[in-house]
Amino acid sequence: MIQLQQILVPTDFGETADLAIGYGAVLARTFHASLHLLHVLDDALIKNWQLEIYFPSLPNVCEELKAKAVARLAGTAPEPHGEALTTQRTARWGKPAEEVLRYAQDQAVDLIVIGTHGRSPLPRLLLGSVAENVVRRAPCPVLTVRQTPGIKEPTMIALKRILVATDFSEASQNALRYARAFADQFGAAIDVLHVLDDPFVYAPPLDTVVPPPSFYEELQNAARERLGQVVSEAERARYKARVVLKMGRPFAEILAYAQEQAVDLIVMGTHGRGPVAHALLGSVTERVVRRAPCPVLTVRHPEHEFVPP
Repeated sequence: MIQLQQILVPTDFGETADLAIGYGAVLARTFHASLHLLHVLDDALIKNWQLEIYFPSLPNVCEELKAKAVARLAGTAPEPHGEALTTQRTARWGKPAEEVLRYAQDQAVDLIVIGTHGRSPLPRLLLGSVAENVVRRAPCPVLTVRQTPGIKEPTMIALKRILVATDFSEASQNALRYARAFADQFGAAIDVLHVLDDPFVYAPPLDTVVPPPSFYEELQNAARERLGQVVSEAERARYKARVVLKMGRPFAEILAYAQEQAVDLIVMGTHGRGPVAHALLGSVTERVVRRAPCPVLTVRHPEHEFVPP
């Protein structure tokens, strides 16, 4: 059973971060969790320029800036209608991604909700420096939220349809567990999508080979059989689940399906170790996070294990 007791939302006080805070607040209320708001003051300028050498009073200035950040945090958390939230506000100096990950580890955070920007060149800048780093290395699931016309106001969050992209791995099974938990809380339906990536189209030198007609039929039949094992008949009835098979580029088919079906949340499993995590993020998950028309929940496997850089 999935339990979300501690939810962390990093914020830089921008509009997208405010949207993430809204999502975090609604989820904290829904799951009866505590909400943690964290602002990291980037110390790169101080360290790179060795400003402490030239300004003896710099420590006092830094403490003043930190206090002002905490004061600003006090006014950033929307209180959803209903019960009050238990909210902890923290400001600290350091490298943003590192401090977010450290805080999540120290506080045994169950979910990080982080805002991302949606279109190049900003996605590369933000995802490369903070959000991607957090998604790749966080010791818990990460919900990425970006500012798009399709996203409603934070207090109006309503999940009606959840999409789980599966590759039949343990990570995907773990993602499905989270999808079930969110579906139970919000009364949402679940779609389970598997995309067959055609090796004879995208993988040289196979792209010069014409496979026999029976190849695709057998491939699709095998995939449908495995899909039938992912979601039981009882779960199909309970979650009004649809099991869908597509062929093409995985990230493109996931995004197209989410758009066509007006999906409210995409849930994806990621593998959690070094090069594997990076390869997966680079090829599928990162592209989905960057371009998705709705929030994306990435669930790393194994959970609660910090991934070193």
